[in-house]
Amino acid sequence: MDNEEASQAIGGFVPRDDLSIIALCMFSFSAAIHWILMSLGFGIRILYARNLTSLGLYVVMNMCIVLSPCAFLATDYMLLVRLAATLDHKVRARVLPLHPARIVAIFVGSDITTFILQGLGGGMTTIGPATVGIGEKISLVGLSVQLASFAIFTVLLLNFGWRLRAEYPAIWAQHARHPATTRFWAIFSAQHENEWRTLYFTMCLTCIGILIRSVFRIVEFSGGYTGFVATHEGYFYALDALPLWLATALYAIVWPARFLPHERSATISMSISTGEGKRVSRCGETLARD
Repeated sequence: MDNEEASQAIGGFVPRDDLSIIALCMFSFSAAIHWILMSLGFGIRILYARNLTSLGLYVVMNMCIVLSPCAFLATDYMLLVRLAATLDHKVRARVLPLHPARIVAIFVGSDITTFILQGLGGGMTTIGPATVGIGEKISLVGLSVQLASFAIFTVLLLNFGWRLRAEYPAIWAQHARHPATTRFWAIFSAQHENEWRTLYFTMCLTCIGILIRSVFRIVEFSGGYTGFVATHEGYFYALDALPLWLATALYAIVWPARFLPHERSATISMSISTGEGKRVSRCGETLARD
């Protein structure tokens, strides 16, 4: 990278065309699901590399790449709510501390707040030298709140699966199939798969990718506008773009609609007796356990 050219760049570095093109292709692959805005951001990144003093290109590029993941987080919220909705309310209350409706309200509300903070902070960094420091701090607050919020959601998701498996093994094992017969690799298949746990574990993997990205962004903004991490884009691709792409591309393979139970009565619904044992009802069958 030419030091003189980099010193004149608004972003403090010269983006590499090859990495931007690879990222553009990767996110475009999963754009039909979530990442049209992210793909646009990498497309503008290629244009910005040829016009390093363009404030407009830098602002749009930065906004698209930094803010677009906020929309993806709601996908995991809704999927957990859909899984919880298939359970009897007594079981749901045991495995999920929050009511499903509150999950959406709390975490989507948090995402909206962090979106506004990050957008405001990002805008202030482009106004002028006097507001760069303030903008970075506001963005850092937004990113920190986003990380804390999603970490709490991840704990809820893990608790949901752990308690369901520990306390209601009949539900956990319901519709269990041999891994070799699960058609998760059939990207374009319309066939429904009666193995909801595949979707659950996929959700857990997406959470890991999002958490890695969130931690990286906090480290990046903590170092400042001209910090080492912010001006060396290899860290961005390894700890931001790649984890996010893997998280979204997983849903291109494990398409949620194929793994979500169709109806509560036909999937993992339960009725619990008040006697000595517990009775699990499914499709007219009764499985008793003490």
